Amino acid sequence: MELLKAVLLIAGAYFYSSINLAVILSKKVGGFDIREVGTGKAGTANTMRNLGRGWGVLVFLFDLSKGILPLMLAGDLPAFVPLAAAGAAVTGHCRPVYYQFRGGGGAASVIGAMVYLMPGETLLSLAAAFILVQILLRRARYRIGQWVPVLFLALLPIVSLISAADLFGVPQLGGIPWYYPPTALGFGILVLLFNRTIARQKLRRMKGDGP
Repeated sequence: MELLKAVLLIAGAYFYSSINLAVILSKKVGGFDIREVGTGKAGTANTMRNLGRGWGVLVFLFDLSKGILPLMLAGDLPAFVPLAAAGAAVTGHCRPVYYQFRGGGGAASVIGAMVYLMPGETLLSLAAAFILVQILLRRARYRIGQWVPVLFLALLPIVSLISAADLFGVPQLGGIPWYYPPTALGFGILVLLFNRTIARQKLRRMKGDGP
């Protein structure tokens, strides 16, 4: 019975996360496919730029739920099962079965899962990423929608590692399970793999090697 629950949770997480609100709204409200404009990603930032802030917030909240719901529904299943379900949720968002496996970037779904697991570390990493982008990348295009998620995914494993080790004795952060930092790192690598083409384009732009 427990195995069946685990399979249903992981499969359900993938198929639920394959529902892409950005694609649905862009076609119903804007009359276009969000994946064919702007950055080409069916996520929050591209929705805000092409449909408006309100629609973008709605997309963000829905994408957050993709990472949160599998963890909420896991109950007393072994710890690796909800984490696998969260990974399936990120996969569903980035490679949705309903939309020719072309979806969003995945950062919002990771944020949802990580906020549920370690809210303090996640919010601290987001705040630090936002501040660093404002200081270091003020002239970068799409700095909030693209660079903040990139830095967040890079910072979260470091912040969670410090928290797990309780290096500074901060009671609000210290004491998370040891496997949260590698989980955060794994999610970051997963998102990077799904977005490797865009990542290469960003690096080329930074080096001035092409458009």
